[in-house]
Amino acid sequence: MEAESEGETEAVDPYEVDTEEDEPANDQHQDADPLDQDDAEWVRNTNNFPRIPRLTGQPGIKVPLPDDPSPLDIYKLFITDELINNWKSIQAMEACSSARNVGVPRNLPAHRHLEETNSSRLLGTSSCCPFLVRLQGHVARLSMFLSILAFFHIADNATFVPFEDPHYDPIDKIRPFVDHLNTVFKQLYEPDREVCIDEAMVPFKGRSKFKVYMKNKPTKWGFKLYELCESKSGYVYSLEVYCADKRLSNKPVDVTKHLMQPLLDKEHRLYIDNCYCCPELWGRLKGHATMMVGTCRRNRVGMPADLFEGRQRAGDLDYRRKGQLLATRWFHKREVVNFS
Repeated sequence: MEAESEGETEAVDPYEVDTEEDEPANDQHQDADPLDQDDAEWVRNTNNFPRIPRLTGQPGIKVPLPDDPSPLDIYKLFITDELINNWKSIQAMEACSSARNVGVPRNLPAHRHLEETNSSRLLGTSSCCPFLVRLQGHVARLSMFLSILAFFHIADNATFVPFEDPHYDPIDKIRPFVDHLNTVFKQLYEPDREVCIDEAMVPFKGRSKFKVYMKNKPTKWGFKLYELCESKSGYVYSLEVYCADKRLSNKPVDVTKHLMQPLLDKEHRLYIDNCYCCPELWGRLKGHATMMVGTCRRNRVGMPADLFEGRQRAGDLDYRRKGQLLATRWFHKREVVNFS
């Protein structure tokens, strides 16, 4: 009886945060084996749950804001004047190049309009075009708007590499803007402990070799984005465009590791669905002081086979543990397998 009472008093609350005894885990987590766990076998016990360490980052806005920021102030944090000026210079080079190719003088309408018009105003009215079509006339003449739109570029054509080149990028025409967004997203905000990864769709029905169809999304046809977001606010911290790039792996484990790279070793908690969740990913994230929670498919490599033996009835719950790794199987109207 005494031994049992002592065992009960030593039980650890899994949700207790150790604020004094936590040691930096970066050194001991580097180059860890993908399935480096305390126990060699899947077992069914609830002893010695690990403590949940505190977040080492400082979540929140990282730049000063006015006392009462306007929508324009927030917009300029992402679409900066430097970015727009760079677009204008690339656009002017494209207009001049086209003028030389067809033998048109330098006073090509598009080139002249670039020097006369505020590009920020044109970008603003273009984004509102489906709803506020009458704004165009107050900002620029129709001929001016169409001539600028015809030469609109955000990347220099001279830097493009051919398709046969091993460094070919399928989205080289927008890659500078994607890189700019990823840089700004990280500079402006640090996410809280809980983050998640999922796909998003950009509507598109034209012709493109990396256009995808996702039947479970509200927007079924378009370009697929992998997004890492803060769970509390929905803030997009990092994104990647699915574009069949030969240089990048589209395996869920590699996509997750790539998006989570800036947040590793900070004790974040990642929530994912069964498209990404697997024991291999859990092991990789654990090796970099990052927790993971998600639904999982029962046929993933490394899952406990005996967990799925027998038939469950509504409300039944079963689980297996392997060191700090926990797999649960719950049944209501259908089977739900969770991983954490």
